[in-house]
Amino acid sequence: MESIDTDDIDTDDIDTDDIDTDDIDAPHLIPRKESPLMADSSDPLNREHPRPAGTVVPWPDKRKELPEMTGDEQLVRKNWEEIDAWTYSFLWHCVVSF
Repeated sequence: MESIDTDDIDTDDIDTDDIDTDDIDAPHLIPRKESPLMADSSDPLNREHPRPAGTVVPWPDKRKELPEMTGDEQLVRKNWEEIDAWTYSFLWHCVVSF
């Protein structure tokens, strides 16, 4: 069986709304519209990420959930980032171990 080189296919003119995807045996060949987060769909490593690498809940997002602080915010931030890094490590451990 001869393989198809998908790099030679120009998908710019294909309207994906007209494709009946139920009959396609190879869903990875369906042309996709670009996500607003992706700068270049051909290289997913260069896309804009919704949060910094190695975090589950970034500090700016967590800070919005917390009430006004009367103490040292940098101390709370440091502890939060350590806990968040451990959480991220634990989740990755679960992904690769099971």
